[in-house]
Amino acid sequence: MIIGGQADASAGRREDMKIIHCSDIHLESPLRLNFSAQKAKERRAEIFESFCGLVGYAEAKNVKAVIIAGDLFDTDDVSERVKRGVEDVIRLHGGISFFLLRGNHDKTAGLFDKTGVPGNLKLFDAGRWTAYDLDGVTVSGINPPYEYSDGLCGGPRLDPGGLNIAVMHGAAVNYKSGDMTDAVLLPQLRDKNIDYLALGHYHNFFRADLDKRGIYCYSGCLEGRGFDESGKKGFVLIDADAQNKKLTAQFVAFCKRTVYDLTVDITGVRSMYALETAVLGALADLEPSDIAGLTLRGGREPLLHIDLERLSEIANGRVYYCKIADESRLAIDPSDYAGDLSLKGEFIRLVSNDAGLSPDEKSAVIERGLKAMDGGGRGI
Repeated sequence: MIIGGQADASAGRREDMKIIHCSDIHLESPLRLNFSAQKAKERRAEIFESFCGLVGYAEAKNVKAVIIAGDLFDTDDVSERVKRGVEDVIRLHGGISFFLLRGNHDKTAGLFDKTGVPGNLKLFDAGRWTAYDLDGVTVSGINPPYEYSDGLCGGPRLDPGGLNIAVMHGAAVNYKSGDMTDAVLLPQLRDKNIDYLALGHYHNFFRADLDKRGIYCYSGCLEGRGFDESGKKGFVLIDADAQNKKLTAQFVAFCKRTVYDLTVDITGVRSMYALETAVLGALADLEPSDIAGLTLRGGREPLLHIDLERLSEIANGRVYYCKIADESRLAIDPSDYAGDLSLKGEFIRLVSNDAGLSPDEKSAVIERGLKAMDGGGRGI
């Protein structure tokens, strides 16, 4: 077996060197899910545990290196407690090389200021490409902010006969426009002998061809922190064969909890019982450990009383956390009451013809009025 270019005669064959590409871990994130204080504390701890778990996976799978393509931290103001924790994780896994790039969130976050940089941690500079040799694989990176006017971000100088990984953080674009300090300008990286461009910044996994030779890839974040970060999260596992100059990459789902952004159409739902059933049905395929954002949409029956507090209580008994929002609209057509001589019909016509009310205001007034006529509209 060959790991990192060193032969093991007893095995008689070469194995690819394994490298992990991850990014956007956002340690100490304040989170954006309206968690209780206790659950927010738990979730921040879980994000750090996922990072530790990734390193444990790397050790178990004989991974040679971990590339962190920016935003390891959520802000520049990182607590000493978390800094020490990250430092210990790196130091205690001396057989793994860590390549740490800064991102737009942690451009100036200080690490290892007092104890020195661990020998297995490789850092990059801003303003110039920094290259390291990883047993025949070249890993080059440059920290943001990026400056394209002088060509500094025009790509590293790489051996066309080597196996080359480049690391950057920012939004991949094909044209210059506006502020480019946190952008990755792809045309300046094409035909530069890059086999794999490891990117950070976007929180979903994505890969595409860079040019005829290489690919560029966003690993996505390690844990979803908001409903805009739904779906499976994890990292990219790279298999690099330096001798044969071949590289493959696959996404590995690794998150402790999966975030889902779901919609429930409540058109035709007439009671809270039916609504509770619909909500539980939407959550049926989720694991108890999952997180869900659930939005009620569609036409709402005039006499349906939506008790969001009750729905949230039921949903949060099914998953780790569920946030429910009501974006439904009143399911009533005023023209249906044009000839209705009842008090209800007269009320609906009166409100519908009030030019001083917006459509949403008319719906709200009609709904409250109909519920009042129905004795409060408590519903069941």
